[in-house]
Amino acid sequence: GLVVEENQNNACGSILVVKFGGSSLANGEKISNAVKAVLKELDKGSRIAVVVSAMGKTTDLLLETIKEAVNCEKMACSADVDDILAMGERTSARIFSAALKANGVKCRYFDPADPDWPIITSDVPMNADPILEICEEKICKHILPLLNEGVVVVVPGFVGKTLDGKITTMGRGGSDITAFVLARALKAKQVILVTDVDGIMTADPKLVKSARKIPQIDVNSLIGLAGSSQKFLQKKALRYKEDWMDVKIINHAYCDLNVEGTVIK
Repeated sequence: GLVVEENQNNACGSILVVKFGGSSLANGEKISNAVKAVLKELDKGSRIAVVVSAMGKTTDLLLETIKEAVNCEKMACSADVDDILAMGERTSARIFSAALKANGVKCRYFDPADPDWPIITSDVPMNADPILEICEEKICKHILPLLNEGVVVVVPGFVGKTLDGKITTMGRGGSDITAFVLARALKAKQVILVTDVDGIMTADPKLVKSARKIPQIDVNSLIGLAGSSQKFLQKKALRYKEDWMDVKIINHAYCDLNVEGTVIK
């Protein structure tokens, strides 16, 4: 009887989509802290889908390496580049899942090699767009039932697959796109973007000592900021944010998904 009740409780919990940026997964200790933050939310009965970026600066490193190894004129086959770049996030998903399992959490990571991979995109090398209708259908079919059973789902961000099975990547901000596409289909109460700052600041805190955190900002004001040196949400990613979505940007340093950050309305 207990097991059934527990599952029912899980099924009632709100759905959270949490995206961990590269800086919050830069090493084993940070990944362990990210997992602790997820555990705290699980204890409250939340159903959680995790989107992971590549660890630290992995993607930049991979891109640099490809450019050096293959001189630029010969880099015509961007499908190869996509396949290589996707490895950063694919590896993160495996490590994050292993860390969750080590903490006794039921979880499953998705990989583009899986037949039930949910993020289906157009065929534009290094800048693909998700095909929302198909993504939504696959997310509802393959991810939602797992969440309802209390399983934590881990999805590599930034990575997609075409209908004919080619690996794609969605460009800068691609992991945020993955998070928003999941949240749309799952009708998630909140999307939490975990980064290395306390939220969106009035100015770059590295340059301006008096920079303050903005507790709440609307999308249009954010787009105004995004043109500056803000490394927050790319305009492309914001296209996939629905009006009803509550998006919160927080700092990984607190090991807690409940901390106050900046909420984007």
